Amino acid sequence: MKHLLLVIFVILSLAAEAQFMNRRQRVVDRNPIATQPTKLPEFNIERAIGLTIYDVDQVLKKINVKPSSENYKKVITILNKFNREQRELSRIHGFSFSQAKQKVENAQKEVLKSRDYSVLQAVYKEIGENFAPISDMIKEKEKSLDDSLKNVLSDKEFKKWKKLKVKIKQRK
Repeated sequence: MKHLLLVIFVILSLAAEAQFMNRRQRVVDRNPIATQPTKLPEFNIERAIGLTIYDVDQVLKKINVKPSSENYKKVITILNKFNREQRELSRIHGFSFSQAKQKVENAQKEVLKSRDYSVLQAVYKEIGENFAPISDMIKEKEKSLDDSLKNVLSDKEFKKWKKLKVKIKQRK
């Protein structure tokens, strides 16, 4: 009986040793992962300042406004008017948006070379200051959209609209 236990113990210890050695060998044999050039994160100025254009069909579907409802056409009109204003704002300030995007991309490239993040912070601060009036205008338009939809939609539908709006802003 003692011999049997001794044989089982030796076999189990050899099996454990073999597994441990095999694992150590795999770690040593791995090739180092080649360093890939870091990809610059894409900067979307329209998202940064809060410019959002809503998909009218998706919004109507998500907040459960039925086509047979009397508010259906009113909601479509309100959302289309808002989207038109947002597109116009985007078109008017398109040149300054592209300049800001170019500034940020240049700053990101410089940061990759020098590893000095103060350059990027300065550019972000400058862009924030330059686009503050536009951002305030967008917030006012969002508030007026909410007010006009609140008058048209029921409480339940308006609550769904608020949740959907937050979700869309996070996704974009």
